[in-house]
Amino acid sequence: VLNIAITANTTAGDVDVSGTGVTATNIETIAITNNYNSAMTAANKTTALAATQAAAITILSNQPTTITVTGDASLDLTAASTLLTSMDASGITVGATGVFSWTAGVLTAAATVKGAASAINNINLASATEKVTYTGSSGNDSIVLATADKANVLTLGNGTNAVTGVSVGDNTITGGTGNDTFNTGTTGDNTISFGDGTNSFIATTGANTYTGGSGADTVTVTS
Repeated sequence: VLNIAITANTTAGDVDVSGTGVTATNIETIAITNNYNSAMTAANKTTALAATQAAAITILSNQPTTITVTGDASLDLTAASTLLTSMDASGITVGATGVFSWTAGVLTAAATVKGAASAINNINLASATEKVTYTGSSGNDSIVLATADKANVLTLGNGTNAVTGVSVGDNTITGGTGNDTFNTGTTGDNTISFGDGTNSFIATTGANTYTGGSGADTVTVTS
């Protein structure tokens, strides 16, 4: 296990190792802890969160299979390991205005992804080649799907969520109580549960099944 501890003193943007990156050889599990300095003032924390300042780190190794992220600060993570099967950021306690961003690599095995429990999640799965099962947060989830013909399962949180990307797979997407936008350009047979809120879904071909909630939902099918 490789343990990485990040501490920000004035804003989470103090820490940026995205350019040089971190190389982990023969390491399968990486645990990242990302916190503000305990002496950091409440005012600085508020400013950092309002500006969505985030520490930035790139994991260069192609060997990790499991990554966990915890802590009270925002994080912009690039981890392109093709062997990754578990990304768990549910231990991030940054709050509703904080951000967890992750850009995945060419995932060659089915992966389970958990966003930060209450923050804004920006998850880019555009390079994934296998099924992804994603669980969101009470905040806003922004998910970019890959074109791979895989049956992805997305359970979004109760914020204002957006799912984009051109997917040919049979996706199962469950929204929350917020206003969700599913603009996937998908050609698969999708199962969409909108949840409550004013939601919209845009698809092309495919036998899609929609279940609405208490809000006014819009479905657009293009050729």
